[in-house]
Amino acid sequence: MDNIYMYGDINPDNDDDLDMIFNQELIDSNEDTPCFVPSSFDYDKAEIIAIDNIVKRSPTWKPIKWFKWNYTLIGKPSKVVCCKVTTNILANCNV
Repeated sequence: MDNIYMYGDINPDNDDDLDMIFNQELIDSNEDTPCFVPSSFDYDKAEIIAIDNIVKRSPTWKPIKWFKWNYTLIGKPSKVVCCKVTTNILANCNV
């Protein structure tokens, strides 16, 4: 259970849920290791605009922006489980 950051109902449009997401330290705050999201990502419309048929990405250190991008990728479910996954676990995944 130490690796679980949050689980259950989630509403990224609710201020209390946004505060909780922000305080979970889901991304590394180190300036050398940003997370990337499409620069033209629109959360409300759940769309990305390609420029010259290329999706441009931009670095972010904003946990809300990063969470909303990943939340949209999985279809904006009403319930989520966010847990820490090490590269070692990912390397041994049989998908």
